[in-house]
Amino acid sequence: SNPIASTIPATFFSSINVGTFSFTMSDANITGTIPANLFWPFNYAISALAIDLSSNQLTGSVPINFLSSSSPVTTIGLFTLLIRHNQLSGALVASTFTKLNCPNQFVFDASFNSLSGALPSGFLQTMQTNILSVSLNSNQLSGSIPTDMYPLVTTLQSYTWNLDNNLLSGLLFNSGTGMTIFGNITVRGRFSFSANNNALSG
Repeated sequence: SNPIASTIPATFFSSINVGTFSFTMSDANITGTIPANLFWPFNYAISALAIDLSSNQLTGSVPINFLSSSSPVTTIGLFTLLIRHNQLSGALVASTFTKLNCPNQFVFDASFNSLSGALPSGFLQTMQTNILSVSLNSNQLSGSIPTDMYPLVTTLQSYTWNLDNNLLSGLLFNSGTGMTIFGNITVRGRFSFSANNNALSG
């Protein structure tokens, strides 16, 4: 642990100028909010980016966009963002990762917070990746799971979602339309979907 007690400056990651960047400040008593446009301006030479801000005291919502809304789609081969075990609240929005393309791996873990509201329609649908892992377990997410949350890519090596311990309801499969939350994706390797301790059916 790194008990330094501080906040995250708005431009903290904008001057990164390396091919691979890993930043770990878990259990460091970091307070305040996660700045909007956290990775903007962005160095397009970065091929792998891993940020671990787990087990702090971050508050507020997950930013509506980690890059500028006016930026082009940015490619990072390997992307990991861990913000689990904080005090984040509010609803997720579909635009958070729309400017990000992670062809090799995308990992997002916001579990054990107080995120609420419905999962947004189209969340991560534009993500082009081979390995996708999303952990949103142990929050207060409610409503049904949208049928367009799956990525538009049709084949992945690994696909993992954890939505355990929320307030989700509704159907996993709509017999009337034949739609499922998994779309038409094909997973060549690991497939894991967990939504225990909700009110889902079907």
